[in-house]
Amino acid sequence: MEFYTEEEKQSNAVSRKGISYAKIYLWFGLGILITGIVGFGLPYILQAIYGTNNESMVSCYTILVVASAIASIVLSLVINLRFMKEKSTASIICFTLYSVAFGILLSSALSFVGLETSLYAFLITGGVMFLMGIFGALLKNRIKNIYLVILSLLFSSLIISLVNLFLFNEMLYWISTFAMLAISLLFVVIDTAFIIRVVNVQDGYLNNSLAIYCAYRLYSDFILIFIRVLLIIAANSKN
Repeated sequence: MEFYTEEEKQSNAVSRKGISYAKIYLWFGLGILITGIVGFGLPYILQAIYGTNNESMVSCYTILVVASAIASIVLSLVINLRFMKEKSTASIICFTLYSVAFGILLSSALSFVGLETSLYAFLITGGVMFLMGIFGALLKNRIKNIYLVILSLLFSSLIISLVNLFLFNEMLYWISTFAMLAISLLFVVIDTAFIIRVVNVQDGYLNNSLAIYCAYRLYSDFILIFIRVLLIIAANSKN
């Protein structure tokens, strides 16, 4: 029977938690990598298959986009339902397919704006997520007021968007866009605090399904922010 001093126990707990965080962020990074490869690679794959037959290529791409949109909703539900299960095979498959689905959904936008603009958006998204993650780590459980801010921003954004359906005002459009971006950023704070709380509660003993679920939350935040940032950069480049 082995006995550990209090310092050794704390050191082991810190080590376990470090491994858990590494596992979460590795899955998160893998999801982003899969999405990027699919997003940039799909147009070339379709071009190689259909060549100059644009009509068939467009039809195939449309089917893929519709199927991916439906699949992303279903897979999201499955990941949310299975995150406490210790068997991780289904979670791994669902998260991988979820990343592929979003790669397909983003492929036309990535192809349209190009690699350089996409890279700028990627770096900006990564940077702001890092900063908001620090806020989440500092706030930890003191984030209840953030939900009120999110609800206020969401309500205001919806009202502005509805009004703008009739006014078609560019300033109102950008106010709504930045409000939605702010909401996405605040969710990073909430999800970072959630991940820290989960790792602490589990004392670092995180099964793969739970790690994937945490990665899925970060991944979803990243994609939402990336889309907003890409839209803003693309609009400014066009102007």
